[in-house]
Amino acid sequence: MKIRHSNGAKLPPPEYAERHEDSSEENENAVDDNISLGNEDGSDDIIDDDNDEYNDFFIETDDECDDNLFTANVDFDSEWCRENNGSKYDPNFELGMMFSNKKELRDAIHSHAIKNRRSINITKNDKIRVYAKCAAEECEWKLHALKISEECTFQIRKYVAKHTCVLNLYVKNLKSTWLSTKYMSKIRSDPKRNMKGFRTDVMEDIRCIVSKSQIYRAKAKATHLVEGQACEQYALIWDFANEVKRSNPGSTVVIGTNNETDENRFDMLYMCLYASKVGFLSGCRRFIGVDGCHLKGPHGGVLLSAVGIDPNNSNFPIALAVVNNESCETWAGF
Repeated sequence: MKIRHSNGAKLPPPEYAERHEDSSEENENAVDDNISLGNEDGSDDIIDDDNDEYNDFFIETDDECDDNLFTANVDFDSEWCRENNGSKYDPNFELGMMFSNKKELRDAIHSHAIKNRRSINITKNDKIRVYAKCAAEECEWKLHALKISEECTFQIRKYVAKHTCVLNLYVKNLKSTWLSTKYMSKIRSDPKRNMKGFRTDVMEDIRCIVSKSQIYRAKAKATHLVEGQACEQYALIWDFANEVKRSNPGSTVVIGTNNETDENRFDMLYMCLYASKVGFLSGCRRFIGVDGCHLKGPHGGVLLSAVGIDPNNSNFPIALAVVNNESCETWAGF
């Protein structure tokens, strides 16, 4: 049995709720069916995909490495960064450099493009190889990386580091996802920061043109990474109720659901802490005030509250409830 908010937010059963995120891998158009490997003497060997010698070292398998295993803990300041004085957002490529997975390599390519203000196309992106070339036709910059047999590791096998094109302020590799990752700490520390000033600071930092829509999308993605989506919080509602009852024995927590559809939907929440009950009966005036306010958010709702007056003439919270709308029926239940 699944439970969801009446406006669309899903809730798991009270026994257990587990947050699960699906991530998908970007698809690129594949070009060029051969692999160009650089020899020590500077010449190139063109090795066909059907060559046995190639298949002995670089394998193609149906069991793809799960890039998501590395997504949460990608360490660009690890071995290849320390050895080459690089960082996550300023990588220094070299022949033989190795990356723990394809996603790490692709992120490094995008960071290199933004740092050098040159657009880079990933011309081949499959299970065993990643080819990248400068978007300018006359430019010589290119990078070929291949997957090592029986590993998820990718290694740079050919690299031409020289850019012969001019700088460009409009870099197509600059995406809102990259911005959200780079500036997540700043957005976390000041979530209400003015977007106009934030955009100016970002452009001064990376020296590239950033559109207004990219800044707003970057903030939304960074906020999601820090706080999670609002609908995901409903997955924790049963744990929240159990924790309140455990830490405050005697408290009342009631979760109401709507069973009109095939899947149960969140309908209301009522909570009264035991400490509030005792405090009101022990030291407050025999007066109770009630009020309601609308909740701002993707799912809306109304917050109903009951308060008393303590000896200092201040409001003393007694109970609260979250309902879909303010009506005689909801007030009667409260």
